[in-house]
This record gives sequence, C-alpha cells and structure tokens, in this order.
Amino acid sequence: RFVARYRSELLATTAQVEAGMARGVQLVDGRADDYFEGVRTAPLALRPGTLPGAKQLDHRRMIDPVSGRFIDLAFLAALLKESGVEDGRETVTFCNIGHWSATTWFALHVLLGFEDVRLYDGSIVEWAASPARPMVVHGARPR
Repeated sequence: RFVARYRSELLATTAQVEAGMARGVQLVDGRADDYFEGVRTAPLALRPGTLPGAKQLDHRRMIDPVSGRFIDLAFLAALLKESGVEDGRETVTFCNIGHWSATTWFALHVLLGFEDVRLYDGSIVEWAASPARPMVVHGARPR
C-alpha cells in the first residue's frame, strides 16, 4: 500500500529559482521547441520564452511513442548529453505549469540518479507574471 508523503525539498519556489540563478543553478526546460523558443505561449503565461541560461529537454523525447514508457536509459543518457544537461549540478526542472517538468524531474532524479534536482511547479506561468523577472525569446515572438 502506497502512502504519499509531501517532500518540500524536491520543489523549488520562485525565490529559490531566483537565488539559484545567481549561483548558476542548471535550469532544465521540459517544454517543446515552440514554447522554449517563445514562438508559442501557454494560455496563462503573460510572456513568451524561457528562463535565461535554461537548457531544453523536451519531455516528449523521453517517452517511447509506441509503448508509452520511458526510453532506454542509454538513450536517455545520450539525450541529456545532447541537451547539455549535466549530472552533479544543482538542477531545477520547469515547464509551463509544472506538469511536463515532472516527467523531466522523474527521469533525472529517479531513473538516472541525479542527486540535487528540484521541480519548479509554478514554472513559466508564475515566473512570467512579474515583468521584473528576466526571460529569453530564442525564436520569433508569438502573434
């Protein structure tokens, strides 16, 4: 029988993300290209783009489309290397509202054993709510 237990040490608040950015924390954006590049914006996000310095690791690339399971660990490790995501670094995963970054967090922390990984559940929607917080647009701005 599974009993859930809330573990705040696995989550990152906006203040923790801001402080982490000042320290050079590794930010991993679990969204698809169009969101990461700022071409598309989530309905609740007030601004397009991603956090400065974030690496992209599209959550969909980690799942086999036929079986619905995570890809083989060797392929997953290669995908991380291709994305520039490094083990041994303090890491925060995020997406639009925290749901896609949960897949990224699970892959990094549970499947690959990264030690210091937090999930920013407020993600872009919370971050973009303040114009004072920096964002980067890599592509054309949405219409």
